[in-house]
Amino acid sequence: ENVRGAWQIEFIAADGRLTCDSQATHLRALAYGLVPEGLRARTADRLAELIRAAGTRPGTGLPTTHLLLPVLASTGHLDLAYELLLRGGSRSWMSVLDNGGTTFWETWDGMAADGTTMLALNMPTRASVVEFLHGHIAGVQLDEDVPAYRRFRVAPQPAAA
Repeated sequence: ENVRGAWQIEFIAADGRLTCDSQATHLRALAYGLVPEGLRARTADRLAELIRAAGTRPGTGLPTTHLLLPVLASTGHLDLAYELLLRGGSRSWMSVLDNGGTTFWETWDGMAADGTTMLALNMPTRASVVEFLHGHIAGVQLDEDVPAYRRFRVAPQPAAA
């Protein structure tokens, strides 16, 4: 509680906006329960606006990208999560597949057109999209009251369109 309170003092303005207006800051605030419940919807809506303003592309880095799709889905922006997952072009999960990737790369543009690699071509944090596939698309969710996978529920969340 002390850390959350200190974070709120530092990063939430008097009018309820986050003082650092980035996708990553809004994402962390939602994922880690740093914003008060009364500001969650507003913070999630602002995250969606920031994503749209970036051309419907992720503007997060390695520490936060794995949180993006699950947080969007759990805060009322499921369709945007699907849109990000399925969009092609630069800075997208599909661009890796479109360019022959079989694992997720360290950077969105991990391989040049001539096949030259930029950095690591196997980055688990980018592959975290699988959490969204299992937890939201397939809808397999753990029962928080029971250890491990002894009991779980299945509630798929298909895209609206």
